[in-house]
Amino acid sequence: MRSPRALCVLFSLIGCADAATPSLDITEYFRTSLSLRQEAPTVVNALAQTSDGFLWLGTPSGLYRFDGVRLDRIGSVGGVRLLGEGITALAAPPSGGLWIGYQYGGVSLLNDDAINNYPLESGLPRGTVKSLAVDTDGVVWAATSRGLARFDRQHWEDMTERLGLPSPYIEQVLADKTGALWINSGDKLALLPRGSSRVHVYAIPADNWFHADAAGRVWTMRKTPACLYLLDATRDADPTCRPLPAGTFALWLVDRRGNLWISDTSDHMRVVPIPDESKAAAPEPQAQSLANRPFIVFSGGEPHSALQDREGNIWFGTALGLDQMRVSRLRRHGPFAKNVVLAAGNHNSLWVATTHFERPRGEDFFRLDDGRMVPYAGGPTGVTASYREPTGTLWVGGSGRLWKLENRKWEEVGAPPELSQVTSETRIRTQSIARDASGAVWLSVVRVGLFKLQSSRWERVVVPGTSESEYPAVIYADAKGPVWFGYPHARLASLTQGTWRLYTEKDGITVGSVQALSNVNGEIWLGGDQGLGRIREGRFESFPSLDALGSVTGLLQAKSGDLWLSTSIGAVYIERQELARFSDNPGKTPRYETFDFADGMPGVAPAIRPLPTALQTDDGRIWFEANNSFASIDPTERIKNAVAPTVLICSIADDGRRRAPQASLLLFPKVHNLAIDYTATSLSIPSRVRFKYRLEGFDPDWREAGEQRTAYYNNLPPGRYAFRVIAANDDGIWNRRGAVVFLIVPPLFYQTLSFRVVGVVAVVLVVAALFFGRLRQVTERERRRLEQRVEDRLNERTRIARELHDSLLQGFQGLMFRLQAVRQLLPKRPDEAARFLEVALEVGDQAIGEGRNAVQNLRSPIFDDRDLVSSLVALGAELCIGVEPQAKSEYRVVVEGRPRELRPSVRDDAYRIVREAVRNACQHAHARHIETEVTFGDADLSIRVRDDGIGVDPQILARGQRAGHWGLPGMRERSETLGGRLNVWSERNAGTEVELRIAADIAYPQPLTAAASRIRNFFSFSR
Repeated sequence: MRSPRALCVLFSLIGCADAATPSLDITEYFRTSLSLRQEAPTVVNALAQTSDGFLWLGTPSGLYRFDGVRLDRIGSVGGVRLLGEGITALAAPPSGGLWIGYQYGGVSLLNDDAINNYPLESGLPRGTVKSLAVDTDGVVWAATSRGLARFDRQHWEDMTERLGLPSPYIEQVLADKTGALWINSGDKLALLPRGSSRVHVYAIPADNWFHADAAGRVWTMRKTPACLYLLDATRDADPTCRPLPAGTFALWLVDRRGNLWISDTSDHMRVVPIPDESKAAAPEPQAQSLANRPFIVFSGGEPHSALQDREGNIWFGTALGLDQMRVSRLRRHGPFAKNVVLAAGNHNSLWVATTHFERPRGEDFFRLDDGRMVPYAGGPTGVTASYREPTGTLWVGGSGRLWKLENRKWEEVGAPPELSQVTSETRIRTQSIARDASGAVWLSVVRVGLFKLQSSRWERVVVPGTSESEYPAVIYADAKGPVWFGYPHARLASLTQGTWRLYTEKDGITVGSVQALSNVNGEIWLGGDQGLGRIREGRFESFPSLDALGSVTGLLQAKSGDLWLSTSIGAVYIERQELARFSDNPGKTPRYETFDFADGMPGVAPAIRPLPTALQTDDGRIWFEANNSFASIDPTERIKNAVAPTVLICSIADDGRRRAPQASLLLFPKVHNLAIDYTATSLSIPSRVRFKYRLEGFDPDWREAGEQRTAYYNNLPPGRYAFRVIAANDDGIWNRRGAVVFLIVPPLFYQTLSFRVVGVVAVVLVVAALFFGRLRQVTERERRRLEQRVEDRLNERTRIARELHDSLLQGFQGLMFRLQAVRQLLPKRPDEAARFLEVALEVGDQAIGEGRNAVQNLRSPIFDDRDLVSSLVALGAELCIGVEPQAKSEYRVVVEGRPRELRPSVRDDAYRIVREAVRNACQHAHARHIETEVTFGDADLSIRVRDDGIGVDPQILARGQRAGHWGLPGMRERSETLGGRLNVWSERNAGTEVELRIAADIAYPQPLTAAASRIRNFFSFSR
């Protein structure tokens, strides 16, 4: 059997620490490496962090800048190149800027996006620049392989001989808080006090570098004997030796926690506390060896450079890249060969079991007690589950065995006899343990079943609704009496005062397979592989607002009232006030904090066992088991990154033209694609840095950008804009001031104000011209309408006058002739005279009727309620009144097409035109037959009047009227007024045909050809 000391060394990853305030060894730091695969440079000779938060790397291949995410190589700025690629020294003064030293000599200053180069000709020694320092007066010092130089803000001056340095080979120079200068000159330790012109050389050798701590004190060490020295610029005596562990080879850093980062000759990096000066008794003390201390190894060998940044992270530049060591929020231990089971006992003890069936018994169980983690021989072995009673008694179960811890003594309790009957011991695993309010112990055994120990007697228990071999994954005994048993496939059993009840999905269980049970604020909460829920007033409630947590394997309400969960996304913390608000309103997502791999969480706990995966020790520390490892956190000592990130705008690209940002930047006119790159120098967990940005003048509010470090805009209108970006670090500390750049998008010529004014004026003029043109057109049209109406009235009166003249004159002339004939016949032939007198009277009545009708037409329309066809048919009865029967004409009306309603004005005028044509055919053409044909067409209305009379003299047709008669001119005038066409065909003794055509959209109120009507209206409007 191995000795306890050997086992402590073997399990040094667990550490030797106090459970209440465990010390931090180097293996508990969270380590991140940036290697060649991530395009990191090799052989990082120098590291520096400028005041803007950027981490700078000096390498043989050039200068690199790192913001935590992007690594950029800086070869030139503003067209000015660096002096070379081989960079050996960097210095970043608090006032800003970066001093750069080169392998082949020369120094550069990178400041305000400009480079000032100082080659060898500026007064620098010709050797390699080994180190750079800036003192409290702002004077820059350069340590080179051929001397020490000082920069007086204009020129460099070689100070090697003037200061009395023991050697021109200067390895390092460091300025302390007093303004003194510490110089490593030819392995001699030299001091140049502020204001002095000569150095003081100490007797102790300088075989290591100087390091300043957070308080500004300067430390160094020597190898043989291994001593640490605190340098004091006010004393000339050699400093006191503080013994270091034997084997210390190099001191790399003194961090802000007061720890030394040292290595031995095997390139093992370790962390040790600063030795107490009171323990330095002998000039050559012997200290404890480094052999038993935890360490890490760099794959590329010993580091080349080291730095602690402003957030507390430790950086090492190696031959293969860059390594970050960060204090994680959780203290992580492991991994181990097999599953880890944690058990919390009384007296603030933590027990750790590493279950591995190939490990010899007695070498798989350890105790963290009184600050030491030591193996515990002769105790439990093969542990797979643990349980702590409210009284503090601790139970652990192994492969077919059961133990309990009381009064710091482990005692084995006899297991159920059924377990001894199982042939394969490796299949007997304790799944869960609990003790109820009556004192009975419940034991769940894998593949065997459920057992109960009461009055020193075991009995097998079969839950109604389950088989004999089924075993619960988790058992929880409520202090109020009920015992709860969680099973796979959404099943939960309860035992209350001897009464069993089995719940399933039908009862509302939505968490899937039950993996965790606990009392939270007086209610039973259950976690499963599908989420989290609770039992309230006998009913199951799910928490869909917490579905993002995934599987829940650990459920613990701490003594403070806070809730801790072990889930698929890591450890989850809900503060007690937020938990109370969530309990009252479970539909609202509570604020919670997640601790994942980047925080030190080893991984995800297994879903089946070992259980529990989360517990609390007496000191209040929360412990999590996951992925063959375990981690812990002290809720009262939460690690917070209080440094707000520095926000910078890196570049602006408008339509592919990339430029460095300026206070005000003029962009392309009509820029289509604008890309603004920005960053924030938070180096701890850069993946958690969050951004918000806003383009003032375009964005109404801030945009949530998350991790995105580029903002895109498309087709910005001309104007002046202010782009602002702010950022928060991994702990939500915001830099509200952020960064800003002012952008100007110039307008194109047609986007300028003058062009717009001219355009507006032009539009106003065009609109005015159109308005006045339209006004003139409307006025002209109205004038024409008025003139036409006057002309129509005049023509109508002329026609009526003509009709009165022609009808009455002819009628009265005929009457006069007949009266003369009556007078001549009366004496000799009285009977014939009487007949002529009757005809004369008829002629007189006809003349009087025609005169009356003509006067009536001036006052009212022709039609009352008759349509055109009916009126034309009635027209035949009025023909040839006073004409002898044998001389009367035969008259008929023919209709083609479906009769349709006509516009009143069209109906009146068409009737008058036809009436005139029929009258002429009867009275003047002496026609025997007269026919009126009316065609109701879709395109037009056509009316034809045909007769077989004597015709019309061609000369009269050519002139358009008979001398002294107004019939034909009147008919043409009416047809033109209607917008129709009148055609007259006639030959002597061959009859006459008069045709009237009127377009459908004029004749009918609702024409069928709407498209034709619109075209006609358009041309009418044009006229």
